[in-house]
Formats: sequence, C-alpha cells, structure tokens
Amino acid sequence: MLVNIETERLLLRNYKREDALSMFENYCSDVEVTKYVTWYPHPHVEYTQEYLDKKVLPQNENPNCMDLAITLKSHSNNVIGNIAAWQTKENVVELGYVISRDYQGKGYMSEAVRAIVQYIFTQTPILEIIAFYELENPASGVVLQKCGFIYQKNIWDKRKFDSASDDTVLCSLYSIHKQNWLNNQ
Repeated sequence: MLVNIETERLLLRNYKREDALSMFENYCSDVEVTKYVTWYPHPHVEYTQEYLDKKVLPQNENPNCMDLAITLKSHSNNVIGNIAAWQTKENVVELGYVISRDYQGKGYMSEAVRAIVQYIFTQTPILEIIAFYELENPASGVVLQKCGFIYQKNIWDKRKFDSASDDTVLCSLYSIHKQNWLNNQ
C-alpha cells in the first residue's frame, strides 16, 4: 500500500531502492536489534539490497500490507527503522516494528506506532490491530502499552521464520480495537 505518514518528528514512508545502505547500517546488520525479529541479521549490504528489491518493494503495491521506512523528517533519506502492518484475516492486521539501537529510548517507536494506528483506524476498514513481543524484550511491550494496546494472553511463537530448529519463544499478545481507540480520542 502506498502510504506517507508525517508525525511531529518522523516521516513513515514507502521504501525506495536507495534505502538499502542506511537500512543495513542502522538496523539490518545489528545482531542485538535483529534478535527479536523474525529474520536473521543481514551479512552484507548486497543482501539487504536483494531483500529490499525482492521482498519489500513489491509490498508497496499490496493493498493488504503497509511496510514503511521510519525516517526523521529532517533526514528522510536515512532509514532508522521499520514499521509494518499486514492483514491476517478480515478486518484484522498484525503490527511489527524494529528500530536502530541509536534511536531506541527516545520515543520514536511510540510515535510511529501511534501514527500507524491512527492511519489504519481512520483510512482503512480494519477493526483490530494485534501485535506481540518476546517477553525477553519488555521495551517493545512498553511501546504497545503506551499506545493503548491491551494485553490478551501469552503465546509461544517461532522466533525465526526460516529456521529449521524449534526456536519457539514466549511472547505476549496485545491488541487494540477501533471502537476502543475512538473512545479514547
């Protein structure tokens, strides 16, 4: 889905082919940052470029997916993170996000999540957004709580999609419903 969302400090935008280097340098190659996402750290920038060309850029045209680069408004060519929402069933999307260590703890991710939630609930027919985080990564849970998501239950989930091993981890599932969000606006 083609989307451009501005906040006070951020621009959430569709990826461009030229984003590979800043993606790689800021978060895709970082072992600590990628520990809690479903993919492994990228070994070199060419891998990030291929990933961008084959997996991310085609999502720009997918009406059931928003895969957005997180940039500072003042430096919109420097991708500091990612926020994505993809439809899992009718009227429900799942939210995922990652941000460079250099930009963690500054409120950027909460700002991005609030913005994408507002966009989804005001510009699409989606009625519920779900998200989950590994219990070993409580900062991610703090973001969800700050943004109005409500705890649902703990679940076991596979950490890495392409792993042959059984690397399941305990996660907390959160959700936010459109009507509850509207009631709190």
